[in-house]
Amino acid sequence: MAKKQVRETFRCPEIVPPDAPDDFCIPEFRCPERIETFKFPSPTSCLPPEETEELEARIDAANELLLDLGLSARREDEERREEARREAFEGLIGQNVEVELDCPNENNPEKNRVVKGRVHFAGEDFVILRRNEKQVLIPLLKICSIDLQNRFAEPEENQQLIDIDPCLRRAITFNFGEVVSQSPQLIEIFFGLRLGVFLLTFLDQRIKAVLEDEVIAGKLVEATQDSLTVCQNGGNHEIPIDDVCFLAITD
Repeated sequence: MAKKQVRETFRCPEIVPPDAPDDFCIPEFRCPERIETFKFPSPTSCLPPEETEELEARIDAANELLLDLGLSARREDEERREEARREAFEGLIGQNVEVELDCPNENNPEKNRVVKGRVHFAGEDFVILRRNEKQVLIPLLKICSIDLQNRFAEPEENQQLIDIDPCLRRAITFNFGEVVSQSPQLIEIFFGLRLGVFLLTFLDQRIKAVLEDEVIAGKLVEATQDSLTVCQNGGNHEIPIDDVCFLAITD
């Protein structure tokens, strides 16, 4: 009973006064004065500074090389895919085809968009399909598959310079730049025609750009190798060519 009373009556004091007696034999203690010492960072390498600098330069050069190789491999892969598609379309000039694009269908996003038309022209990085009075320009890298619709159709005559009008041959010979620059077909034959350059022939004309998630229609005001600018409702919209599923232009 006595122990129970001791437990109930004992409480730790909330505040210990400074003049309270030392009942625990606490020794007097003072923090030692801090001695100022020099501080040195730990070395980042066990090599001498000159060798460390040379090693870091080699590592940076190796990283840049790996990055360049990765980017060049991607470019080479894109070029191979473009070349394969271009060669396929060059053999389908005049044929009716159905082209599946790497873009979602507007009515069913789980399926890819499909465009039909007659192959009219194959450029370096795009193809033109004609449908009624409309030209459909499709970047080659957006194409997943090509389905020939009329297997027995007679192909149109290719744009070759073997059997041409003598006057045209003379004009090309003596006024090469002036004549060739006015014909997309001749530009493609001699130099290869890219989409950004071809679009320059449609400046100030109405164009419809179909993207994955929107459609922008308006007047084409600028075209470069990487983008096109469309004026819509008084405002300019710059569209990266890589974002374009296809372009539609009415004759």
